[in-house]
Amino acid sequence: MKKQFFLSLQILLLFTSGIPSYANEAKTCVDNVEVEFCSIEDNFAKFAGGYSIEVLPPGSISRMMVESDNGYSIQLTVESDADGNVFTLIEENAAKFSLYADVLTTPTNTISTTNCGSGTHYNLDSHLPVAQPFQWWYNSSNQPASNSIYRIGEAFQTWKAGENRCNGTIIPNSYNPVYMGSTNKALALEYYPLPTNPDIGTYACPSADTTYKNIIGWKSISKGDLAITCSSRFYAGPWMFSVALNTKYSWYSTYDMASCSGQIDLKATATHEIGHTFGLDEFQYATQAMYQVGSNCVMTRRGLGYGDVHGIAKIYP
Repeated sequence: MKKQFFLSLQILLLFTSGIPSYANEAKTCVDNVEVEFCSIEDNFAKFAGGYSIEVLPPGSISRMMVESDNGYSIQLTVESDADGNVFTLIEENAAKFSLYADVLTTPTNTISTTNCGSGTHYNLDSHLPVAQPFQWWYNSSNQPASNSIYRIGEAFQTWKAGENRCNGTIIPNSYNPVYMGSTNKALALEYYPLPTNPDIGTYACPSADTTYKNIIGWKSISKGDLAITCSSRFYAGPWMFSVALNTKYSWYSTYDMASCSGQIDLKATATHEIGHTFGLDEFQYATQAMYQVGSNCVMTRRGLGYGDVHGIAKIYP
């Protein structure tokens, strides 16, 4: 489901100068159940549900992708065109329907070699491909285990290899991720817990760091949200990303799959989130890596389905 709003440059100037918003003035952006655009305040577009995204200069775009542990995801986009007009777009995925949902009924602790779907089982996001090589950094602060970086690195290489998990067929692609090392730069995500309940809070995506463009790391955020990806692009420059994994969950970061019990598999989740960073959207076929995240110990999405490998080859031929 998509909802799109448009604000003229004149209205944007009124918002940022502190004059009360004419749009949805009676709504409270934190408490309203339905996610929708509320207002622009202090140069941030605010949405019901407690989400805020920085409004960047004309010709720029910012996004927030929120992945919940129940399979629900939402992507919020704020775009400023060349004339300074501001558009907002809300894309929700209820993730209640799957073409092959029964694959998730019980954890298998192994990567399935069946039911890889078809080569058409992918959705392309609307943003342009990220620049190649895709340079990324890792912030290990608050990581659950020292081997976490290995699973994240393997997830990047899974996409680069272009190999489907069913029969090993490789669909070549030109995607080239390059690990640049560790960093102590903060993720481009701000979290504000509610005073009455630290497990629930609001989010803000400021512009991504321009020194270290793409960072993956850890952050204590709302219980119920596994991961949040903030992305931005200034003018015609490259996309920049911050991927925040939630420290409130128990993560499985071991290479061996058999001993996972009641945990979220890090490599499977990282594989999914990385797919978003280079241009793949959610797809409702449960055996694809780009299917919803959230199930415990489901290792199948450590590998790629037919749709996944064809999707990345479409973006990076």
